Amino acid sequence: MRNLYKVLGIASTADDLRIKSAFRHRALTPHPDLHPGNDEAEERFRELMQAYAVLRDAKARPAYDAHLARQRSQARRRFVQSAAVMVATFVLTTSSAVFLAGL
Repeated sequence: MRNLYKVLGIASTADDLRIKSAFRHRALTPHPDLHPGNDEAEERFRELMQAYAVLRDAKARPAYDAHLARQRSQARRRFVQSAAVMVATFVLTTSSAVFLAGL
């Protein structure tokens, strides 16, 4: 699932008025009435509708924000773990090269 804030082109701190304005502005371009038979425009419009529906809902938006926070936390944890493995590999490789060079 794409980041719904990016779909609407707004910051996660946007208020309800900004969300509504961004939706109305972005929904004009791919609107199905303006592009009959264009499946790509229809799909884009559906994506905008979904983002607007979640972000305007007073209960769904905090749940979505919590979901995003969990995703960021997991991504950060994976990054730190990968970095630790790379550092450990580098240290072991260079220390073995130094040890072998001393023999």
